[in-house]
Amino acid sequence: MKKIIFIAIIFLFAFESYAQFSGSLREGSFVGKITGKPVFYSIYLPEDYDDGASNRAYPVVYHLHSLGDNYRSDSRPAVIKAFEEAISLGIIDDVIIVFPDGYENSMWGNSVDSTKPAEINLTQELIPFIDFNYRTIPDREHRMVQGFSMGGFGAAKAMAKYPDLFCKAVLYDGGMRTWDLLVSGRPQIAAEVFKGSESHFNEYAPWKFIRLNYPILALDTAFYVVVGTFTSMNKSFSDSLKFYGIPHIYDKTSCGHDIDCLLDKEWLRVAEYYSPCFNVTTDLQTQVAALSAKSNSAKMLSINYSMKSTGKLRIELTDSIGNIKSVLFNGYGIAGYHRLDLNLASLNVENGLYRICYFTPEGNTISKEVQILQ
Repeated sequence: MKKIIFIAIIFLFAFESYAQFSGSLREGSFVGKITGKPVFYSIYLPEDYDDGASNRAYPVVYHLHSLGDNYRSDSRPAVIKAFEEAISLGIIDDVIIVFPDGYENSMWGNSVDSTKPAEINLTQELIPFIDFNYRTIPDREHRMVQGFSMGGFGAAKAMAKYPDLFCKAVLYDGGMRTWDLLVSGRPQIAAEVFKGSESHFNEYAPWKFIRLNYPILALDTAFYVVVGTFTSMNKSFSDSLKFYGIPHIYDKTSCGHDIDCLLDKEWLRVAEYYSPCFNVTTDLQTQVAALSAKSNSAKMLSINYSMKSTGKLRIELTDSIGNIKSVLFNGYGIAGYHRLDLNLASLNVENGLYRICYFTPEGNTISKEVQILQ
């Protein structure tokens, strides 16, 4: 009898630890098309995500974990709470948060022996999978990346190497190790992940890509550097950004190497930094997307549209000469971002070039071409 009560208490504690935020935290996996390996992730979905009457779409933040951690990180509730507090104050809007898996010590690169393909998982498999399976706004203007310690290093590299994927990056006391610092401070990672190869390490470190992509990175404040204990490493990274004329925020805190403290100190300023990635403008995006999983070749027509004001709208699919093939939506919508996902088989159309016509509540018409290949 005592054992039954003890088990019940454990389950109650687990439930309450996840009940401290209003949205839902879930875990998932799929087999990546490129690696052929399982890709694991956790995902936070806003409170109204499962409203059956809603087709609302959301920006996405990818949070990269620290050394020795994984996609089930104990820091997930603190990360989520920081965003929910900013949302409650109206600084940012609702957001999806994804927690990828970095194989504990990959430095968010690809290991030489291919056993830890963390970068491929994130940029070529997980992001397309999330954009296919969840109602995201699938463009770089609404996609952010952040991380703690090793995750900060990964976030800096992701922003520097893939400015076409992310609009902002936040480094929480990033472990900004050069090759020499990795060899001296984390020799086991240098040997296991990079097999002693500095040139391989350089393909997954930010400095090379800051030098290559600085004309793009200098157009915006792409990096927010929050410093706890790793002052020297982060100051050197900041100096590199300054050298190439890349604007950024550098904030030294009184925290140690502690993600909870860093989030508590910086959540408000970080939310304000992210806020431009939540701006709403009337636009239309269309794409034919294929599921980024090895076991499924399904395709869908994904239509993202945004509304400045609430009102009646209509979305049509026409052929190349303007004949209406299908009315995809005809009704009222509310201001914000939205998304329609349509299985290509359900449209009953042949392969070819089509046009999506979006008639906004303000009386404007926006149209985009889309190539349908089933």
